Amino acid sequence: MFTGGIDLQNMFVALDGKSYTTLEEAKKAGSAALAYGNFINEVICFLIIASVIFWVVKAANSVKKKPLEVSAVPAAPTAEQQLLMEIRDSLRTHRG
Repeated sequence: MFTGGIDLQNMFVALDGKSYTTLEEAKKAGSAALAYGNFINEVICFLIIASVIFWVVKAANSVKKKPLEVSAVPAAPTAEQQLLMEIRDSLRTHRG
């Protein structure tokens, strides 16, 4: 489909030095062959599947709502903190 109809399955190198038209013919002759066409075909399939998964995950992440930001409300001062603030305020008024 993406290779324009090129048959990658029959791309190979016969390691005995002879020439064969197909990979099956080389196998029938008992020749060792390096079938690099199968590897290229699998790489192309992997890249297609990986790109589809990438775009699906990217679309799913864009649809997912972002969490709302919650503003932190300061807690009310404890009794000890309230007492310290009163002492601080009274010291300010006696100085001034």
